[in-house]
Amino acid sequence: MSEVVISFVVPAYNEEVLIASCLYAITAEIARTGCPAEIIVVNNNSTDRTREIALSVSGVAVVDEPQRGLVQARRAGCFAARGRLIANIDADTMVPEGWLDMVLAEFARLPGLVALSGPFIHYDVPRPVQIVVAVFYRFAFTTYLLVRFVFRAGSMMQGGNFVILKSALDSVDAFNPDFSFFGEDTELARQLSKVGSVKFSFDLPAFSAVGAVLLAVLRSGVAGLLMPVLTRTTQITSMIFLILIGATLFSLVFRGLSGDALVERTLTNLPGGVGGATLAVMAALFVLGFVMDAFEIIFVVVPIVAPVLLAMPGIDPVWLGVMMAVNLQTSYMHPPLGPTLFYLRGVAPPEVTTRHIYLGIIPFVLIQLAMLVALWFLELERQRLGGKNTGGDSPAGACHLHGIAPRPATDRRTHRRSRQPSAAA
Repeated sequence: MSEVVISFVVPAYNEEVLIASCLYAITAEIARTGCPAEIIVVNNNSTDRTREIALSVSGVAVVDEPQRGLVQARRAGCFAARGRLIANIDADTMVPEGWLDMVLAEFARLPGLVALSGPFIHYDVPRPVQIVVAVFYRFAFTTYLLVRFVFRAGSMMQGGNFVILKSALDSVDAFNPDFSFFGEDTELARQLSKVGSVKFSFDLPAFSAVGAVLLAVLRSGVAGLLMPVLTRTTQITSMIFLILIGATLFSLVFRGLSGDALVERTLTNLPGGVGGATLAVMAALFVLGFVMDAFEIIFVVVPIVAPVLLAMPGIDPVWLGVMMAVNLQTSYMHPPLGPTLFYLRGVAPPEVTTRHIYLGIIPFVLIQLAMLVALWFLELERQRLGGKNTGGDSPAGACHLHGIAPRPATDRRTHRRSRQPSAAA
């Protein structure tokens, strides 16, 4: 018996409608190329005819995995695989002609390659939807290039259409059970990227039946659970956009009535200079967090006060943005509108009262405020060190956040000349 070069692992749960097409496409590729291969269908506790249909296809072996879950099914299939390469194919997917040739050629051409993946082509959806999916893949491919070649923090694989080297799979902690469905392919790509090269190529597409899956979801009754979630998500998203539109209109009216000029005069005339103005803005953001949501503060208040502060000398835009972000985090915790309080109230046992929750968040709010103070002093230290590097004895930047106006430099030679009597005298 010849050595198995590639093992096709097909996880399946109630896939009686589509699994036959998937298996026939795989067997056709194996027959066309003549590559020694095996097909393993992992029956993930299906309640329909999935197992029976898989056994009816010649050359297919069925492995039963009673624990429900995609990660568990793939792990069981890879454990049973004997091939040097393991191809993970979804049961609703069909590999096109030439797919196996591409896989074998890439692994032969790139010695350090440990995983190869490609996109899905959704053949049963309208053309506009296919265009949207194609745009999404281009955007994801750009992210993949940055993550892989710039940040070197991982890679990208399309679950249901990827091939991995079995020896590399054995050397990592593959198929993390913490990922029940979404994200397990990205986690596997991240781990495999530490062993070798993980490549995503548009030259390795596979046909996926999104329409059939959606139809199965609608018929299964899951749509009855999804529709309230989708409706609520749409309402919340619409509310956020309404806040954005209202905040934009408010800013336009406020500026039209010269309100921004009033704010600028108020902040610039506060005692303490730049430091006093910054402290006043931070205090205002903290107090507004008690009665306003963070989104409302960002859209309504920040566009008014931020330009005034940034126009003052000695204010670093990055530092100011971090200070505001940390300050706004407190609005998620303190009453009466803190979302964290409502989350805790929803999951807390009856013996934990609302008063307990309110008292419990006090240390966390104090930690946030302590971080604001630490950021303030770090910026002062940065400006002081920056002033030393420039060789100045009294750097202007270090004075601004202290609230001290820097003294303008005076040319001593010009001053001495002005004290000397003129030739005419």
